Amino acid sequence: TTTTTTKKSADSSEAKKGWKLSKQYKLLLGSLFVLFSIALLVSFISFFVYGQADQSAVNALTDRSETVKNWLGKFGAYLADLFIYKGFGAASFIFVKLFFLTGAFLILDISLKKLKNLWFWDLFVIIIISILFGFFATTLPELGGTIGYELNLFLQDFTGRAGTLLVLIFGIIVYLIFKIKIN
Repeated sequence: TTTTTTKKSADSSEAKKGWKLSKQYKLLLGSLFVLFSIALLVSFISFFVYGQADQSAVNALTDRSETVKNWLGKFGAYLADLFIYKGFGAASFIFVKLFFLTGAFLILDISLKKLKNLWFWDLFVIIIISILFGFFATTLPELGGTIGYELNLFLQDFTGRAGTLLVLIFGIIVYLIFKIKIN
């Protein structure tokens, strides 16, 4: 029994360390993230140029006779609809930065500890900007996206319009104090 216990403890310590990627896999995954960020950027820009024209084609993703105006075709129209219209709105452009930097960190073999902090604060900003656009941009729902619009309504149900504005101002203050280090 002592041999199996020693073997199990050695296996569990290896599992706790996490998995390591070889340089080839880091390069491959990093390249995929960089190319995906470029694809997101192209599809997002195209969404704001041709957005309403492609709305009906998003549901017909497998229909080959349906045409779209998005520069990345149906895949780009679907991505833009998912991230911008159904997602976080114009704040989704920050995802382009996040995926690009994640890819660059992997390609250049930089420690991922800084990346965790960057992801946390950028996701925080995505949520704040999305709610902010949902709060102010009532005529253009694409700016706040569905998530920003719904979170705005949720906050207004519980805190009212003035309370929602105060929560947003508090979120901006938290970002300025902890990320930008204003004191």
